[in-house]
Amino acid sequence: MGETSLSGLVDAHVHLDLLADAHEAIRAAKRAGVEVVLGVSMGLGSMQRTLELAREFPGFVLPALGLHPWQIETEDVSRVLERIEATVGSAVAIGEIGLDYGIKARKQLQKEVLRRQLGIAAVRDLPVILHCRYSHSATLEIVREMNIRRAVF
Repeated sequence: MGETSLSGLVDAHVHLDLLADAHEAIRAAKRAGVEVVLGVSMGLGSMQRTLELAREFPGFVLPALGLHPWQIETEDVSRVLERIEATVGSAVAIGEIGLDYGIKARKQLQKEVLRRQLGIAAVRDLPVILHCRYSHSATLEIVREMNIRRAVF
């Protein structure tokens, strides 16, 4: 996707798939003067819903695709990563991804999944949207290691 010039309000982190009525929330945001919303994803179903809304509201809902650390133990990681790679051309960012050391998901698995998603972002030079609970230093270290140039923590 090309560069966008914005001068108004931007909601840079919305879980549209978790809203009871995403369509009404989007209409309300527009009425309130919001120019763009960045829909972040947490897993396969979340990504599908976010992409659907981006198609329904082109230029207003910008999709970010990713596997959130909370979902790593419940999702088919390989399948989600394949879906991200297959649809990354529709995304403006990779997210919400990261590390969360406050949950039971294995730290090594979280790091591996984070590196793979950062690799997808690096190839496309996409920004990343990061979740880093109790893991700020480790997350920053991996982001630097993977040569990510743009990130929101």
